[in-house]
Order: sequence, then C-alpha cells, then structure tokens
Amino acid sequence: MVSPSNAGPQWQPTDAQVSAVLSQTRAYFDARDTGRIDEAYAMFSPGQRSTVPLGGWQNAIQEFNAGAGAPKGRLIRKVTWYKDPRSARASSRRWTFPPSSMAWRCTAAT
Repeated sequence: MVSPSNAGPQWQPTDAQVSAVLSQTRAYFDARDTGRIDEAYAMFSPGQRSTVPLGGWQNAIQEFNAGAGAPKGRLIRKVTWYKDPRSARASSRRWTFPPSSMAWRCTAAT
C-alpha cells in the first residue's frame, strides 16, 4: 500500500524494492527471534537508536521472547510505503509494517 500523503501520488515501489524490504524485514525478525539482539538493533536507523537505547530495548525483547516462546512463523500482511517523507533524507523511500501492534520503520535510498 502506498500512503496517500506521498509527494508523488502516482509512484509505486518497484519489484526490486519490494523484494529488498521483505528480505530485510525477514532478516530483522530472524535476528530478533533467535536472540541476536545486537544484529537486529543494528538495523535501526540512527534516529531510532537515539530514541530507543539498546539496553532497554534488549531487555524488553528478551523478556518478550522468554514469555512468548519461539515463534511458529511470521506472515507479513501489509507494507505501507511513503515516498520522500519530510523525516527522511532526500530521494528516499520509507516503509512501515505493523507486525502485531509494533511498527518498524526503515528508510532506503533510491
């Protein structure tokens, strides 16, 4: 889904961009789900890392993983794309996806 607030309302992600986002998303959750917290955290943008310190996030993820147990699988149901959002660098795309109630955002250069 492309956000209606896009700078270019006719823009659509390419197949390569969609593939890259899905690959990065799976890598993030694989790292997070298997206890490779530092690897998952390294995928955060500098802005995310400045507002979410590693220690607190690491504790929250470890506590969640311990209580929830191993995931049985993940299904990516929706990706929302934002073309040239104000908060991103020039000529970039931002996508978000809400796994459960948590949104994770990434920015990719074009």
